[in-house]
Amino acid sequence: MTRPEYRRAILFLLLLTGGILVSHFYTIGVPATADCYSKEKQVYGCIMDEVYYVPAAQTLLSGSKCEPYLDNCNMEHPFLSKAFVAAGIQIFGLNVFGWRSFQVLMGSMSIPVLFAICSAISPNRRLAYYASLFFAFDTLFFVHSSIAVIDVHAIFFALLSFLVYLRGTRIWRLNRYVLSGILLGLSGLSKETSVFFVLFLLSYHSLFGEGAFRKRMYGSMKILLCVVAVFALGTQIYDSLFTTSEV
Repeated sequence: MTRPEYRRAILFLLLLTGGILVSHFYTIGVPATADCYSKEKQVYGCIMDEVYYVPAAQTLLSGSKCEPYLDNCNMEHPFLSKAFVAAGIQIFGLNVFGWRSFQVLMGSMSIPVLFAICSAISPNRRLAYYASLFFAFDTLFFVHSSIAVIDVHAIFFALLSFLVYLRGTRIWRLNRYVLSGILLGLSGLSKETSVFFVLFLLSYHSLFGEGAFRKRMYGSMKILLCVVAVFALGTQIYDSLFTTSEV
């Protein structure tokens, strides 16, 4: 690589993201204060809404059907974030490292994604450096990236969606509108409040996108249809596999 600004940016991101990742793993067992129950009533250390999401992840792993008002299903939120919690438990075991590991990884990887977004928006590289630093050291985001809650997954997929849109990424026949819509659909399957990310991208493209007004509206419709399709398909799959007809 001959361009020195790329070397500086890569070194910066490696140090910043690596440092945040190490900090996360160093403190991954802290805090662990409340009780978190499995179906067998075994007690594990949880904090905040982990007391809902960890049992919901265990329900996914067990393949149990969700009955009406069954707390362990946590059906007030979509399933994808809890599926990541379940994947961590399946890989690393029923412990704090297991149920928090994917949040740590996705939260840490959000930093270079934000850097790339800022670089796509402005040629002024300082914007990307400052934004990444502020984002990495934001205490609220750091905490949410350290525990098994559902916000970080939604943010990670939304940031990826914005990056794909701004970079004009294309994979096979899937253009940036389709790809960004798919990623926003995954964000919505992580947490329903991702609808605000969808509204933001649709508004931005409709007002400031390339081409004439009709072309911008067509692009916005493609994004929206992909979001709805991914969200509906994911919800239907979950409903078919894990809920009963009475729910």
